[in-house]
Amino acid sequence: MKKSILILLIMISCIGCTSEGPHDGCDSGSLNLIFTHEGTTDDFDLSVASDIELYLYDNEGRIIEERHIPYDNIKGGRPYPFEQQHSGNVHLVTWALSGDEDINKVSPAFQDEEDYSTVNFTMSERQSRSSRTYSGSVQELFLGNQSFTLSPLEEKVIHVDVRKLLCSITVTIEEGNNFKTQYPGELSMSIAGSSESYHILEDKQSGDAITIEDNFSYIKSRDEYVSKNKVFPASVNTESGLEDNIIITLFEDKIARLRVDTETKAQEGTQIDVVIRPTKQEAIITVDSWQGRKALIVL
Repeated sequence: MKKSILILLIMISCIGCTSEGPHDGCDSGSLNLIFTHEGTTDDFDLSVASDIELYLYDNEGRIIEERHIPYDNIKGGRPYPFEQQHSGNVHLVTWALSGDEDINKVSPAFQDEEDYSTVNFTMSERQSRSSRTYSGSVQELFLGNQSFTLSPLEEKVIHVDVRKLLCSITVTIEEGNNFKTQYPGELSMSIAGSSESYHILEDKQSGDAITIEDNFSYIKSRDEYVSKNKVFPASVNTESGLEDNIIITLFEDKIARLRVDTETKAQEGTQIDVVIRPTKQEAIITVDSWQGRKALIVL
């Protein structure tokens, strides 16, 4: 009789420990997350070195966990212990913004995070009466997105590799004083050819083609005007299905003066440098190890 009661109590204590969903009150396994960049924790500490935002979704795409992880808790490859309260197929989204902020620029916004099918990053739109323009980012955006299966009593270690999502574009005007003599008004520039947003489930750029606007900073020691922005990967032409080129336009008092089609496309994690040489009426375009020359178009 006592043996039967003991067996019954054990069975009752295990009710609710199913293979799907939460497991509150049940024995649970362990999940440890190790954050990397380009496959190593050293690169994470060198390139990212920032707090992590974490979102966990169930197999139906519903959000089940949301956490802010301080960098101090994970630096040096330190595993982050994640109390395992769920099982089944899950989707893990992690991201970080790295680098100093700029009061004149707004970093991409994480939106529609309640459902895995809709979650995305979107560039911030500028307030403008004449046109729809956007702010480039000065911060680097790192993204990790992976799916795996959790079991109630399993001990699991997941390496979460985050990658650079944005393309960095630097526009430099050489011989700044001479250029300013020719164009004495307020100098600004625009970047066309990048996407408005990035859809995480589809793992690709999305939304309309947008125009990034920015002002120049004058570097006196080099006599150069410089603008730095980070953008999403190339927008896609709806008619041809091809990715758009990055096109740089220079403005004086909001009037377009010069333009160059770089014939390059924004790709995640790449660096595009555009050096304007006014006296030679040309631009030197460098993408990683590739370099080319393009004539400036006077507008």
